[in-house]
Amino acid sequence: MSNVRKPDFNDYGKMPPHDINIEENVLGYLINLDKMYQDALFNILKPEFFYNESHQKLFKVFHQLYLNDTLNLLSIINECKQQGILDEVGGPAYISEIKKYTVKKIKTAITHCKHIFQKYTQREIIAITTNSSRLAYDEEDIKKNIETTINKLNKLYEQNNDETVTDQQNAADESLKDIINKSKRNIKPYYRTNIDGIDDLLKISGENVMIIAGKSGSGKTKFLSYLMYKLLTNNPDDIEVSWYALEDGKNKSQRAFISMLTLLTDDDLQSKSDRILSENDIQRIVDAHEKIKHFPIEWHTNRKFIRDIEKEFEVFVNKKEKSKLKILIVDNLNKLSDTGRTQLDRDIIIGEAVGDMHDKYLNKDNIIIILIHHYSDEQLDKSNLNNAYMPTEKNVKGSGKYREISTQLLLTHNPGQFNDLVIRYSHASDILKRLFLVSIPKNRGGSLGNIKFFMSLEYNIFEPFYFKKQ
Repeated sequence: MSNVRKPDFNDYGKMPPHDINIEENVLGYLINLDKMYQDALFNILKPEFFYNESHQKLFKVFHQLYLNDTLNLLSIINECKQQGILDEVGGPAYISEIKKYTVKKIKTAITHCKHIFQKYTQREIIAITTNSSRLAYDEEDIKKNIETTINKLNKLYEQNNDETVTDQQNAADESLKDIINKSKRNIKPYYRTNIDGIDDLLKISGENVMIIAGKSGSGKTKFLSYLMYKLLTNNPDDIEVSWYALEDGKNKSQRAFISMLTLLTDDDLQSKSDRILSENDIQRIVDAHEKIKHFPIEWHTNRKFIRDIEKEFEVFVNKKEKSKLKILIVDNLNKLSDTGRTQLDRDIIIGEAVGDMHDKYLNKDNIIIILIHHYSDEQLDKSNLNNAYMPTEKNVKGSGKYREISTQLLLTHNPGQFNDLVIRYSHASDILKRLFLVSIPKNRGGSLGNIKFFMSLEYNIFEPFYFKKQ
């Protein structure tokens, strides 16, 4: 669970609840079962559910190999050897021994996984309450101790509560509680950007998963920087951002902010152009820096697995005020460390994690998840020339999993990227090269439609001049 101090179980004269034999059985199942059944078990289990530390380490190795579709006896031994933990986990003999555990019915395997989780839950209850008892002797802030203990027990309860059926009275009670809680949270219904079309159609608000998709190099990341700049400057005390800049890093986004304010290009700011920065230019850069340096953004640049981001975002959310909008940005999905046997496998892994994050905070906290993604090569097909290569939902790269989890979908389009389109409409080529289109085919709680911008990617400026509801 969390950073709860584990009790000294010797004080009770009892061993903590566990079942080593079942843990060994389940590890054996994971080696021997077909991929589709492995999926079910990996969706239930986490390393910390295992009592035995060697089993925790083995499970982590198993999961890593499973994601790479290489989970077998030889690969397990080699990976443990490479990580320097082979002796710690019992050596080749022990790994070969647990491989002998097989199961005929997946139902039995799932039952055993739930048994492991039950033992883990018992240990956590003991740890939480013991920790609370110790603090009660020393800590003067009793209320804080009670609140902390209740919150941790509630999280544990939620992990154990998989009931999905409820009667009308309970449903009505939950709805009333939700309405009252939301009325007390002092949360804005939506957050203004002062961008025509965005505020009219999109209406940025919490509890959404927004996907911004676009062709490589089309300006979608710069558009995101422009959007976030407008959000943060118009809601200076209401938003906190956790930004995973996995493709271009944090410096490119900083320069994008500065370009907007100084009308200096990215090349100018990196001394890659013919322009020599004057004292006036430097002063404008310093002034821009003063405006952006207090933006409430935490930057992350190392590639990660989506489940690691999920855990880090939970820490981020828990330390921020409930009333504030917490935004998670992942730019972009292609740069995540997650892998799979097929593109569909990878999409499912990432999509399920994002869906879990959204569900975790639904009606409980004020969050938006923004994912940057690409189009498939189908958009580039020459048959789309007559339609000006306008993207559709089906052009979003990968399976339909991302479209399924999104509540807001923004399809960006820079027609000036397509040479044959510019040649066909040569009389309007200058306009095409400055045109940036955003279509919104999916928008829970808002309107569908299209927004047209005149853009200058050099200066990271997007000026809306037309929008239309569908």
